[in-house]
Formats: sequence, C-alpha cells, structure tokens
Amino acid sequence: MQHLKETRDLLYNYKKFKSILEDKKKLLEEVELYGLPDRSSSVTIYPTSPTNDSKDDVKEEYINTLQHQIKSLERHISAIDGALNTIKHDKYYRIIEYKYFNRLSCSQIGEIYYLDKSNVSRQDKRLLKELESCLFPNNATFTQPLRNE
Repeated sequence: MQHLKETRDLLYNYKKFKSILEDKKKLLEEVELYGLPDRSSSVTIYPTSPTNDSKDDVKEEYINTLQHQIKSLERHISAIDGALNTIKHDKYYRIIEYKYFNRLSCSQIGEIYYLDKSNVSRQDKRLLKELESCLFPNNATFTQPLRNE
C-alpha cells in the first residue's frame, strides 16, 4: 500500500501522458523533416557551456532527447495499460475509467452502478490495490504464506 498515491497519480495523468506522447512524436517528426525552428531575433540566448556545436549537432542532440522522452512515456503508458488489462474483466473495472479518466465523483459513479458512494470507494480501493501490485511488483505484499513443497 506504499504506492497507492502513485498509482492514483498515474491513472489521473494517463490521458495527459498519451497527449504529451503524441505531441512529442509530432515535434520529433517536424524536427526531422524541417530542422530546428529559427530563434526569434528579439530573444538573446547565452550558451551555458563554451562549445562550438554546429546546428546539426544541436539538432541531433534535440532529436536524441525527444526520442528518449518518447521511449520513457511509452514505457509508462505500456505499464499502465498492462496493469489495466489485469483488471479489465472485473465487474467494477469501469469505476477506474469513470473516476480517473472521466473525473466523475464517487456519488456520480454510484448513480451509474446503483451503489452508495462508500461501496464505490471500497471497489475503487480494491482495484487500486490490484493495479498497485502490477505497477510496483517489488513492493507487493502476499496475503497467503508461501509453502515449501
């Protein structure tokens, strides 16, 4: 239960991750096709390191940074997708979608499921714990002791 807050944060930001990923992919494509955008003449940029990088070197470094960011976002999204797939067949799976992706309250979700908000909260927490064990497997706790066969 150490990572319950992080699990919630990942779910709340899931749509944002996907949007940022698409933006970064478009930006990468534009930089690869057209190069770096020209700097505004009204802005003066002072180099932070005394290098004589050519425009091609700067472009290559920028592309590498974008590619790294894209891979990182894809890993996050893939991990969340994998965790969501483990609970997809649960009767109350849609609570996760309603609460974290559509930002509905427990009361609003309760109206959909004909449950009171405490039952919605209980199901939400149960599902979050399952997601947490998928997203943070090193910290998973076992409810049954392991047997030596």
